[in-house]
Formats: sequence, structure tokens, C-alpha cells
Amino acid sequence: MNILDGLNEVQQSALLETEGAILVSAGAGSGKTRLLTHRIAYLIKQLGVKDHEIIAITFTNKAAKEMKERIDNLVGYQNSIWVSTFHSMCAKILRENIHHLDGFTSSFTIYNDADSEKALKEVLKTLGLEDDHKKFAFHISNCKNKNIDVYTYANYPGQVNGEDIIKVYEAYQQKLKQCNALDFDDLLAKTYELFETVPSVKAYYANRFRYVLVDEFQDTNAVQYDLVKQLCSVHGNVFVVGDEDQCIYTWRGADFKNIMDFKSNFKNCKIFKLEQNYRSTKSILELANKIIKNNDERLNKNLWTNNDDGRVVEYYQQYDEQAEAESVVSKIIALARNGYKYSDMAILMRLNALTLPFEQKLLAYNIPHKIYGGFKFFERQEIKNTIAYLRIFINPKDEISLFRIINFPKRGIGDGAIEKLRLFAAQKNITSLDAILYLANNPDENRQLATNLHFLEKHMNNFKNCCKRLR
Repeated sequence: MNILDGLNEVQQSALLETEGAILVSAGAGSGKTRLLTHRIAYLIKQLGVKDHEIIAITFTNKAAKEMKERIDNLVGYQNSIWVSTFHSMCAKILRENIHHLDGFTSSFTIYNDADSEKALKEVLKTLGLEDDHKKFAFHISNCKNKNIDVYTYANYPGQVNGEDIIKVYEAYQQKLKQCNALDFDDLLAKTYELFETVPSVKAYYANRFRYVLVDEFQDTNAVQYDLVKQLCSVHGNVFVVGDEDQCIYTWRGADFKNIMDFKSNFKNCKIFKLEQNYRSTKSILELANKIIKNNDERLNKNLWTNNDDGRVVEYYQQYDEQAEAESVVSKIIALARNGYKYSDMAILMRLNALTLPFEQKLLAYNIPHKIYGGFKFFERQEIKNTIAYLRIFINPKDEISLFRIINFPKRGIGDGAIEKLRLFAAQKNITSLDAILYLANNPDENRQLATNLHFLEKHMNNFKNCCKRLR
């Protein structure tokens, strides 16, 4: 097939600019994923670029999977091309190279939010600062995402409790290092640290990736942008697609100004605007244009479409969430009376936490419905516990996972026993897991504790043997 087929004139122009820095400001529904995938196909098919010389970065695993499937459909299966999220890319780099950073091995554990919160709470308890873990969690994450050292961050004008922030940050990072663990933000921050402190590692990836492509560039934070600049530091071929009008992740450090800064950071940057929308009706785009024209900093796109006018957009503002739910459910009832099926309707919202008022109203009016979302598979307790066992087998230093399952199932190991374990491990300068194995087989130290720990040891061995058989 002709790779340019199905692309409009602006998309083709952007695709054919294969060298240097390219910024594509793409409105919603303007075919940016098609442009990205066809560009990669063009590099491989028309220019003979090797698949391992290309890296495409996006923000969700779902988007990465879709992009990879589209590329494979265009040019055949490409095993060596990197199509991933920022965090997956960094995890892959760190698995190969983290041994260059003091105190970590390639078997490091990646802590999710719950694991990180538990580690931070333990640190705060030790420091006597248990009042507000969310406050310190915010500062730690914000510091890493802004890609600045904690001393600079803590001394920002107007920063409150700077000394406590430094103390907690350093103790938390030391706790992670003792557990051979990284939190999500560390995946980015430690990769940047690796590139900065080990030039040979940075040179390897910067030389390998001749073409760097980034999707949803408006959602990058400071450390992600810095990583992009490092990856393209040798060849300078960087192609970013984003929309400065729809940055929604500022709460996690995303900065749409990265799009505006891109023009000045990369000399001779070429800019393209994707303004034709393939998804929405004219009435929706007319409203969208009226709203986004009020944004202070933008590249002045004007979205348009060949689609039909569509229905006029309706807008309602309600007093509170109860009134909002009542209004929406009343609309559903009216539509049902006019012949629509309940299965024709959907209520969309930003967060699962917002579903409760709607659930209550739907139940009150006896309207059949199904809630999508809730606990994800890996957030279920039994799955978390199973993963904790696996983590310990791979990374024996992972105390957070160890103490998650130490009394699951119940085996009489409470907080007092855990404190004794920690104290014993500290006195002997061994890991908590080694302390468990020692005490379980030396009942003279503490007979009741030894009995309980022996059951834990036996359970862990059975679990490990079962895993080996499955493998």
C-alpha cells in the first residue's frame, strides 16, 4: 500500500519532514495517531530505517498497544521497535543499567501508590511526623517530576516546612534503597540520573534511537521533557505531537508550556497544525473553538470538519451532585418514554468516585444499569498478596511486600512481632527476610515467634515450589 494514502495534505507534509525537530499541534480527533504510525511506517519502508532505531513514546499502555498493532499492520511485525509509555521505557532501561547507581540491583521492585504510601508512613512514624502523609507525598512527587534536587525545591519562595521536606525526602529515598525499590516517579528520575551520571549509558541510547517520536506532548512534565532531550541529543530527529488546548494532567506535573518551549529549545523547529477533525459534529467544534480561543498561550488552531452539523450541544449547571444526578436520570426516563432503550444510553464521568449519586438515583427509579470501573484486577487484595510473594522471591530486600504477607493468612504475627523482627535484623545487620529464616529455625531466641515464623517459612516454600512447577 501507499503509506501516504488516507492522509490529508497537512499530515503528508508533516510526515515527509523526516529530519530535525518537528512539532505537530493536533486538535482532538484530527488523526494524530494515524500520522504517528504512518510516519514510522514511512521511515521503515521508504527510508530503510531499522526498527530498533525508532522509539515511540505515549502515555498509556492501551495507546502504546494500539500504536504497535497499527505499525505491525502497516509494515509487518516489528520486534525491535520500542513503542511504550515513559514509565515502561524507563523501567526497561533501568533493568539493564541500574547497577551503575549505588545500592540498586536489576531485581528492584516497582512500588505502586499503596506500597509507596506504606513506606512513607513508616518513615514518618520513625521521624515523628505522622500528621499528614499526603502532604509529604505531594512534595516528594512534585520534586521528582519537576526534576530538581530537594534542596532547591525546599527553598522555593513561599515553601513551607522546607527542612521537614528535606528530612522526609531523604529518609524516604533511603528506605526505598534499603528495599531495592523504586516508586513510579523514581522510574523517570532515576533514568535521568543514570543518563547524567553515566555518560556511556546515555550515549548508547542517544546513538541507538535515530528517530524519537512522542505522543500527547502537552502531558509531559519537566523530567519527561528532559529525558526526550537526552534521547535525541545525538541525531536531533524528534517528532512530537500534542495539543496545548487539552492539557489535563497538571496535577501530576504536566506542563503544556513544554509545547511552547519546544520551539525555542530546538533550532529550526518546523511546526504543523492538524485542524481538520474527523470525529465530531460541526456544532461540537463550534462550541469547542469558542471555549479554547480564550486560552492565553496557544498556537491558534481553528478546528473544522466535513461532518454533519449534528445536534445542538446542551449545557446544564446544577446546584450540587444530587441535583445533577436527578437531572440526568430524569432525562434518561424521558428518552425511555420516547422509545429509546436503556442500552442506548451511557453516563460518562471523570472519576469512579463520582458514580455514587447516579447509582442511588438509578436504583431509586428502578432503572437497570451497570457500573464500569471499580477495583482493577491488580488492585484486588488477593492479587496484591500473590504479587507480594513473587516480589519477595525476586527481591528479598523488599520489606514492604514482606510485611504485607507476613500475617496473611493469619498466623499470629502482629505489630509487636514485626517490631522484634526489625530490631533483630538491625542488630544483626541482615535483611528482615533473613531474620525470619533465622528465627524460624532457632526457637531458643523466641519460641512462640519461631513457631509462627516457621509456618510462614513453610508457606513461602510451598508457594515458591508451586511457582517453579508452573514455570
